[in-house]
Amino acid sequence: MNKILGIDLGTNSIGLAIRETESESQNQITDTAVIVFKKGMGEGKSGEFSLTAERRGHRSKRRLYNAKRYRKWATLEVLLNNNMCPLSLAELDRWRKYKKEDGGRNYPVLPSFMQWLRMDFDCDGKLDYTNPYELRCELLETNLEKDVNKLYKIGRAFYHLVLTHILQQQKLLFRQRHWPLQVLHCVVLPILVR
Repeated sequence: MNKILGIDLGTNSIGLAIRETESESQNQITDTAVIVFKKGMGEGKSGEFSLTAERRGHRSKRRLYNAKRYRKWATLEVLLNNNMCPLSLAELDRWRKYKKEDGGRNYPVLPSFMQWLRMDFDCDGKLDYTNPYELRCELLETNLEKDVNKLYKIGRAFYHLVLTHILQQQKLLFRQRHWPLQVLHCVVLPILVR
């Protein structure tokens, strides 16, 4: 006996039929079945919406958050290696490396680092600049040869540049592995040489 299986694939269902070709009866279909799945769409107040779009949106947010965090870590490491940030490598590692016995990741709360983030370079408790754009403007317009906090100021301005994606136009630098070091040499060191 020859049998043929017919399958109909729909967007949210599968239809099956078995047909006996050698049967002498008028109806050669011996068995049928239909399997219906849940729709890939959800019902909302404004109509249907894609269930995968919501999941994809959450995944996209997680990836953006992680990329921003990795960018901060890479930038801080380059600034540490060039004495432009008052953070120690051990404190940075406590933040970027997860250790269960230490209670997870711990953001650095050193007073000197917090003052550097607040742009209080002379440690008097008063902000030297109200926003990072003032600092960046001063770095471009004035000569800081006699300033003892010159490297910290340049490092803070560079940290702000990286966090605000000002350097995104230079896509070639971002594609390479050691982009923070290359940006440091292309952007910050010419300011130091002046």
